[in-house]
Amino acid sequence: MEKLLENIARFGTAFYADAMEEVGTEMRVMDRGMRPVLPFQRTVGQAMTIRLTLEDAEESNYTDVLAEMLDRARQMVRPIFVYECHIGERAPWGDGASRFAQASGCVATVLEGFVRDTEDLRNLDYQVYARGITPFSFTSTHIDGKAITATSGQEVRVGGVPVREGDLVYGDNDGMVVFAPDKAGELLVHARKISDIERQIFERLDEGKTYLEAIGGFFDW
Repeated sequence: MEKLLENIARFGTAFYADAMEEVGTEMRVMDRGMRPVLPFQRTVGQAMTIRLTLEDAEESNYTDVLAEMLDRARQMVRPIFVYECHIGERAPWGDGASRFAQASGCVATVLEGFVRDTEDLRNLDYQVYARGITPFSFTSTHIDGKAITATSGQEVRVGGVPVREGDLVYGDNDGMVVFAPDKAGELLVHARKISDIERQIFERLDEGKTYLEAIGGFFDW
């Protein structure tokens, strides 16, 4: 798995978006609202999913669920926490959570929600993709009288696409793509092919070829 993830990160997310379309597989390209806290970095790993909601309950289970996920992360290769959040504009993630995640082997967190402590995250060199940034978090396990309730391991919807436990999640400065592990090899082959075509086109450009001469034979436009 480690070698596969390293090979995936050799090509930008744009190549995989093109490859998904070429192969005809499920298009899971997160929408443009999901942006990295640390720009111009490539991050790839295995999804560990969690959903946060507010429920009419006396007690919150969020601390216990997060602790269990952190323990499981130690057994995975490059785990990435993927959050679907329904807690308003509160940030469930920041410097503290990132430190615990990083200590458990996590390489990033992806939030359909908000993040804070972004300057600390830069110093920590821990990547987070999020819908937005806010200083507003929560100081207890309840918000407006409702308990923060967590469920883990199920399919979540983040960045407009479904993400399942164990999916491969890959992000760079362009955005994020998601695909099932059993599709990774095929998509990698096509991403490599697209990259090779691009390289040949640019070589022709450097040789002084015109636009049509450079792309000739590669596209049926």
